[in-house]
Amino acid sequence: MKKFKLLIGFAVLLVSNLHTNVNAQTIKVGGVSIRIPIPDTSFVSVKKEEWESISIIAPNSNKLLCVYVLNKDYRKYKSGFSDPINTEKYATVQIAKGLEEFEINESQFKEITNSIGKTFKKIDSRTVKKSQNEYNQRTSSDIKIGEPTSLGCFFSKPDLYGYGILAATEENGKTIVKATVVDMIRVKNRCLMIYIIVLYKGDDSLTWLRNISEKWGDKILKANQEQIKRK
Repeated sequence: MKKFKLLIGFAVLLVSNLHTNVNAQTIKVGGVSIRIPIPDTSFVSVKKEEWESISIIAPNSNKLLCVYVLNKDYRKYKSGFSDPINTEKYATVQIAKGLEEFEINESQFKEITNSIGKTFKKIDSRTVKKSQNEYNQRTSSDIKIGEPTSLGCFFSKPDLYGYGILAATEENGKTIVKATVVDMIRVKNRCLMIYIIVLYKGDDSLTWLRNISEKWGDKILKANQEQIKRK
C-alpha cells in the first residue's frame, strides 16, 4: 500500500511538472496583474523558460507574454519550438513594445480597433515582405509568404475585437495555408493582442477559430473582472 501511494505521488508530481498551471496564469503588464486562463482544455500553457527559444513567432515590434500549444504537442516544445510554420494549432498573448505602461480607455480602444480593421482589409505587400524576411533571418529559413486574404471582422465588442486573416506559406516546395485571428483585448486598461493560428482545412477551421477566439477573450475579461471583485 505504501509503495502504491509513492507511485501515485510520483505520477502526480510528474504531471504537474509538464506545464504551467492547467487553468490560468497571472502575468504582469506595466505593473498590473492580469489573469490569463487557457484557451480551452485542449491547450496547455508552455513555461517561459521553455518558450524563450520560440520568440520567433512574435514580430520584433511585440513582446511575447504567453504561449499555448495543444496537449498532444507539448512534449515537442520542451526541446524548443523550432518549427512553428508546420504546427497545427497554437496561441499566444502579446503586447506592442512600449505600451506596457499605457492605460487605454474605451474610446482609445475603439480608435485602435478601427485602425486595425482598416489595416487588415488590405495588407500592404511591403508589410508581408518585411515579416517574411524577419522570420527567415531569425530562423535561418527560406519561407515565402503569399498575399494574405482578409476574413473580415469576426466580432466587435467594447473591450474585445477579433479579425481574421488567411495566408499561404511555402517552404521547401511544400505549401500550407494558415488561418489566424488577431484579437485586440482591453483588460485592466491595458491593450493586449491574442493570436490564434490554425492549419486551414476548410470552413470548419474558420468556425473553430471564430468561436474559440471570442470565448477565450470573454474568459480573460471575466477572469479579471472577478479578480477585481474579490479585492
